Amino acid sequence: MKNLFSFKLPSQWVTFPMIYRGDQIIAEVSNWTLKTKIWVNDEIVEKKQISRVQTVDKEKFSETRRFKLPSGEEVSLTVGCSLSDGMLFCSAEADGTIFYEKSFSEDAPASPEKEDRLLLIIPAAAIGGLLGDFVTQLILGGL
Repeated sequence: MKNLFSFKLPSQWVTFPMIYRGDQIIAEVSNWTLKTKIWVNDEIVEKKQISRVQTVDKEKFSETRRFKLPSGEEVSLTVGCSLSDGMLFCSAEADGTIFYEKSFSEDAPASPEKEDRLLLIIPAAAIGGLLGDFVTQLILGGL
């Protein structure tokens, strides 16, 4: 079955959702602390801080978690990070075959929505600064 989901990037957690043989698996990885949470069919099966990591090279490391699905099948989920390019990645395998691979890098191009918001934030900040200065002068000017 093809994974129809993609990951999302909230401020603290990167979420890697996947479906394997009818079971929903969600891996959440913290951007800041590398804590992981693994959910199977909306029940948390593992929630840990990464303790032992396998160093790939000087700037890359990964960790593998193993857990069982309700059917008894064991899934091996590897989560990792590259410090040089700020990339997080996730891959999952069962029965010796990889059924899910995704990665996220901080260098992803900005979406047009974010650029539009930035164009609104800059004038709003300038107007807010001017109004703040005016109010401050009005309040403190009378002393």
